[in-house]
Amino acid sequence: SQGDEFSGRTVDSQGNELVFIESNSGWDVGKLSLDNTDSITILIASEGSNNSNPDLSLNDTFIVYQSDETQSNEIYVRPYPNVEGGKWQVSSDGGVEPLWSHAGDEIFYRDENKMMAIKISIDGDLFRFEPPIVLFESDFFTDKFGAREYDLEYPDGKRFLMVKELEPDDHTRLVYITHWTEELKRLVPPTHPDC
Repeated sequence: SQGDEFSGRTVDSQGNELVFIESNSGWDVGKLSLDNTDSITILIASEGSNNSNPDLSLNDTFIVYQSDETQSNEIYVRPYPNVEGGKWQVSSDGGVEPLWSHAGDEIFYRDENKMMAIKISIDGDLFRFEPPIVLFESDFFTDKFGAREYDLEYPDGKRFLMVKELEPDDHTRLVYITHWTEELKRLVPPTHPDC
């Protein structure tokens, strides 16, 4: 890696390649052979924009990512690994944190407080998609680094796993108990004489 920062994002289905982002003049998307770590290829160069949160389709033939190349974050899909073979903007009004469904027939992403879904179909090199729909709205946790803050449960992917922001007046507290075994014995006395 030649950039200032490097972050692995996803591995292909065969476990041979790591798709990553790295910081140069913006954020690039690249791939690294796990068999030959000297083999790095920049797939989507920043050219002054920020490209991030890449994810591969179920059969590793397409890559989805977010980019601010239009001055607003949008979701794009390209063929993989030949990213020059096409490009589709699949979001219509902004989007971040894209993720392919486990079945490979949908792309999910966030649009501010909305979780969006796009029905897609892949037939060889042919990529088709429908307009995005809102699945639900919520207050999502967003970290300052822009990494995807949700995932799908494994293996069926029917539910989202998400981090939720605490309400401003919710207080998180940590209770540290020393000698807790003695406290447990006091609260729950043994019922057997040998205990």
